[in-house]
Amino acid sequence: MLGRFFSWIFGILLAVGSVGTSSAAAPDSAVSKKVISCYNELAKGGAQVSIQKMRDCANVWVTPRILLRCALETDCAVYPDTIEGRTSLDVALKAENLNRASQLVLRPSDIPPIPDAKKINDCKKSSKTEDDFLRCVATTFPSPALSGLRDCFEKPHELDRATCFAKTTNNPALVPVLACIGSDKPSPQKLLNCAANADVKAKAEKIQQCIQSAQQAQTARDCLAASLTPKEVVLAQCLANNRSPSAAASCLDQLSPDMAKSRKLVGCLVENHSSPLSCGADLAGPAAQKMMCFASARSTADKLACATPLNLELPRATQISECVKRYPSATDELTSCAAPFLGGESQKLVACVRTPNSKMDGCLAALNPRLGDAKRTIDCLASSDPSRGFDCVAAQVGGDAPRIAGCIKNPDRNAAALCLLGDKPEVRVAQRVYGCIATGRDASSVILNCTDGIMDDRTRQNVACVARAGSDKGQLAGCAASAVLPPDAARMVSCASNSQGMTSFALCAAGPTINEEWRIAAECAVQTGGNPVGFAGCTAGRLTVRELTKCFTGQVGKDCFGPNNTVVISLNNAFKDLTQGPGPNNEVVKAVKAIGDLTGGPNSVINNPSQLTGSRESFVNKPFPGSSESVPNKTVRDLNPLNWKF
Repeated sequence: MLGRFFSWIFGILLAVGSVGTSSAAAPDSAVSKKVISCYNELAKGGAQVSIQKMRDCANVWVTPRILLRCALETDCAVYPDTIEGRTSLDVALKAENLNRASQLVLRPSDIPPIPDAKKINDCKKSSKTEDDFLRCVATTFPSPALSGLRDCFEKPHELDRATCFAKTTNNPALVPVLACIGSDKPSPQKLLNCAANADVKAKAEKIQQCIQSAQQAQTARDCLAASLTPKEVVLAQCLANNRSPSAAASCLDQLSPDMAKSRKLVGCLVENHSSPLSCGADLAGPAAQKMMCFASARSTADKLACATPLNLELPRATQISECVKRYPSATDELTSCAAPFLGGESQKLVACVRTPNSKMDGCLAALNPRLGDAKRTIDCLASSDPSRGFDCVAAQVGGDAPRIAGCIKNPDRNAAALCLLGDKPEVRVAQRVYGCIATGRDASSVILNCTDGIMDDRTRQNVACVARAGSDKGQLAGCAASAVLPPDAARMVSCASNSQGMTSFALCAAGPTINEEWRIAAECAVQTGGNPVGFAGCTAGRLTVRELTKCFTGQVGKDCFGPNNTVVISLNNAFKDLTQGPGPNNEVVKAVKAIGDLTGGPNSVINNPSQLTGSRESFVNKPFPGSSESVPNKTVRDLNPLNWKF
């Protein structure tokens, strides 16, 4: 069995070849391509790319470390946009003093592990074939600290693998829960059964009995209402009856006025690509009224009609301007034409406009300041862009109008919406929620993945469960677990609901208690079944293994891991437009050069592994974020809700 696996893995590795090209795709190549495509698009013109912006584009969460791994064709272990994914993400970010608003950058220190020259040369001496050589090198990296993970997933039984993983990551609270659930597929009900508190179980049973005796679906859903506020009960009922993403968006309007206003405005600006002016109907005050007037204007005369109440001299200034256009050189005719509007001062106007370098608005302002203002407004309104019309009169409208005029000129419609509503925390949350809704598959996924910041985890899990169950009494009874378990257990319920088996449940449950490097290594161990070559190829990347095949017949630092190694080539290809366009001071260009220096040549980590020992080694050897303890009990207590203390 193991021999066949080796043959299979070597077939893949050698197919990608020592020639440096490949037609084979990595298992997660679609995810990698999406992440890199989004980054390249967002970073055009040197723009900064935040972690949040990447999520909005790629629909997954990406850290700086993951960005580099995706670019290097390693395991592109993105965080899913789920309760458990976001929880693990936030812990990983906090450990590195980052947050979702932080910028995504390529960090040279994040390069995956690479074996050093001594290990490579020792394996060359002891190996007769390339296969032997790869096996030998694979057992020397990524790190001895991670070898326990690899050993865990060589075990034949799933419960043994999950339990070994929990022990290896020093997660003692997870072990008894795994033992309680057993070898069957985890579920919210099984988690509930493992709770030691009899009161909690009694509450769940009462809810389940209520649901079974209910005559109608709505009555059955009411049985779960005890754990929700009245507003959330209404929301749950709405979602259960309207299960599409667009209907879910309308249901969420009930949570707050800002949510409703934001949804309408963002939808108008972004989804319908409407004129920013016509999207301002819900904005209060004179500015909104004037915006709507200009939005419906179809001609210069219409725009003048909108502006006239703000300056009653506009009609007179318009007539005088027509006279000047009609008689550009005939002095007597111009004087006669302007006289009905200026009286005896028409001669002063004529004398002024005949003066070299004079300007019409200045000549009118000398007669009457408001006539000068009117002329400037007329010239401004001559623009064909209706939004420019509102901009022309914003200062005269006063109040919020100048700020609004600046907002609607922003070509970024999402930024314009945020600006129009006022850059407040609740508006930012609303805008993010409705940006997320556009990618939702159904009402349940919208609630689980898009309402972070407006519902706590337990409420989100509960409402989503009700929405997903609809009128199915059996499914509604299953929602009792999320209704009675404490808030910090909601993520565990979500893990149980979405896991494919004991192993995936264990990885999900332990996610926030281990750092990013260990999370990636654990996923690689699962994918490869603990196979040393596959494990090394997953954690270090296909590019590293491809480069290693050159070492067997070549010289380290020259023929392999030299200045033009596959890692450098791949990065330049991944960020081709960004590395070839903006010049040497671009952050991507500088990062690629730094990574190239680290992965190839005489001063690389191949020849000088100590360059990345510091924080990198501590990151691998101490899996628990933010802790210097070998067994960080406090971290387990704080982050692992499986300590069922009800």
